[in-house]
Amino acid sequence: MSEQRIKLEYELRTETPFHISAGNAEGLYDRTVVKDHDGHLFIPGSSVKGVLRTEVRRLSEVWGIPSCGSSYGYKQCFKFNLCLVCNLFGSTFSGERLFFDDCRLTEEECQLFSTAPDGIPFAQTQVMTQIKINRLRGVVEEGHLFTSEYANAGLVFVSSITGKIDATGLVNGGTRFYPELVILLTGLKTINRIGSGRSRGHGRVVIKVIGLWVNGEKMNVNAQYRLLPEAVNALRERRTNDEVSG
Repeated sequence: MSEQRIKLEYELRTETPFHISAGNAEGLYDRTVVKDHDGHLFIPGSSVKGVLRTEVRRLSEVWGIPSCGSSYGYKQCFKFNLCLVCNLFGSTFSGERLFFDDCRLTEEECQLFSTAPDGIPFAQTQVMTQIKINRLRGVVEEGHLFTSEYANAGLVFVSSITGKIDATGLVNGGTRFYPELVILLTGLKTINRIGSGRSRGHGRVVIKVIGLWVNGEKMNVNAQYRLLPEAVNALRERRTNDEVSG
C-alpha cells in the first residue's frame, strides 16, 4: 500500500433539533449549545470524527473486516500494518491520519437569521425544559428541573476532511477506487444521529458528500459507492493475507 492524500467535502443537514453542549450555563439556559465567536452555531469536527469512527468500526465488524481493539481501549496497532480503523483515524502509536474541520453554517443559512441590536445572531435555537429521572426508583428527581438550548431543525452545515491514508488503488470496470476510502464514504453516509438526546429523537441528521479528491484528482463519489462490495472483499482478503504472512 502507498500513502494517498485525500480531501472530502460534505454537507450536513439537521432533521430534528440537536444539542452539542458548550459546557456552561447562560441566561435562562442551564445547558447551552456550542457557537463560534460570531454567535453562529457550529458542530465540532471532533464530534463528527467520533461518530464516524464508531460507524466504521461497526461496519467493519458486520462485514468481517478484521480490526484491532483500539476502539475498545486495548490492543492498538503500531505504525505499520494498520487495521482499517487505525489507518483511517490513527492510534496512540500511529498518530492522527485524518483532520476534521468544524461544520459551519452555509453563508445562505447565516443570512437567514436576523441580527439582534447587540450584533449577535438569534432565532437559531429553541429552549427545551427537561427533568432528571432516578433510574433505580423510576421517579423524577426532586429539584432537577432544567432547561437546555437546542439548535433548530432544518439547518445546513458544510465541512471537510483532509489527510493521508495508506491505500492501494484498484480498478473495476474502468473505475479506480480505494477500498479504505469507500468504507469511509459509506460510514459517513450511514451517520444519522449526532449530539445528545438521541434516544428521544434529537440530533437526526443526513450527510451528503459533495466533493472528493485523491492526490488532487477529482473522483466520482457515486462510482465509489457502487463499488462497496468489491471494496469489502478486497479488505477482507488483504487483511487475511497480512495475518498469514505475519
